[in-house]
Amino acid sequence: MKYYLGKYNKNGNEIIDTKDEIILKNNECLQNIDNYTSKYADEGALKFALFEKGIIDLKTVKDSKYKLSVVYTYNKKNDKLPIVYSTQQKYLKTEYLYFKFLSLKQNKTFLEELVKHYDSGSSKFNNQFINVNAIYSYLNDVRRNGGNLFESSALDIAFDDIFVKTTEKLNKTTGELTINYRGLRDLGMFIYRFEEKQRLIEMKEQIEQEESQYKQMLLADYINSSNELIKEEPKRYKNIADSDDYPGDLEKWNTDGYLDEEEDNYHK
Repeated sequence: MKYYLGKYNKNGNEIIDTKDEIILKNNECLQNIDNYTSKYADEGALKFALFEKGIIDLKTVKDSKYKLSVVYTYNKKNDKLPIVYSTQQKYLKTEYLYFKFLSLKQNKTFLEELVKHYDSGSSKFNNQFINVNAIYSYLNDVRRNGGNLFESSALDIAFDDIFVKTTEKLNKTTGELTINYRGLRDLGMFIYRFEEKQRLIEMKEQIEQEESQYKQMLLADYINSSNELIKEEPKRYKNIADSDDYPGDLEKWNTDGYLDEEEDNYHK
């Protein structure tokens, strides 16, 4: 399958003429494209680099509607993959990805998302059937167990099976197992997106918690201030009553502790 660096907007995907003599030796190779884009921190930095080399125009750089992507054709239709940037590059390293994958085995949310991921047909390029029945069964057991996770040898086997079938493929000529780069990439980007989503959720919850604590602090300060005013009120009226100018009727005094102008003129 051939892959290309591309851009897309609401009108669809468009392949960018990357002029492979400038940036890529083989711009139809997915791994070569990833090796190039992962030099940059984000889309803005990549767009600017492509603009400097005359590969994209200024409109594409400035217009946020134009998004960069990896474009490929499947079943005679153009489709796209997300760009790999420097922050995601480590997720495409086999050893790092394997230990990261195993570390999420006891994460119930991740297990649920993993089942959805493979049920949605995301593994269609692996040319192997990814069996998630063991994870289904485990999640059902977790629900029956009151939502508590537990160690499971069946889950261990299922995770190893998913990783191997996703990231490796058999070379029919040599009979050897080699890296299935597309499968490795799909799993790596899936885990990256999951962790990024969880990070944003945790950040949102932390902000909401801090806002709640701040509101409670303001309410406590308001209540304390109100209590102090209540305590001071009897003292203030006592001072008025003890005053030499006290006319004998507190109702004729205003809230500031002074005679109303009309009453003051009367006493004069």
